[in-house]
Amino acid sequence: MIDVIFWGLIGFVLLASAVYVGVLRALDVYFSENEDSLFLSDDPRR
Repeated sequence: MIDVIFWGLIGFVLLASAVYVGVLRALDVYFSENEDSLFLSDDPRR
């Protein structure tokens, strides 16, 4: 029982840290004037 809780906690920490890093990266791209984002561009390049 303890090992299930342990591995669940490890998985949750890894998932939460990946989401945290992704949100920080998305905010960095959103507020940066020099970096270009595919989803935030004003002119569609197709």
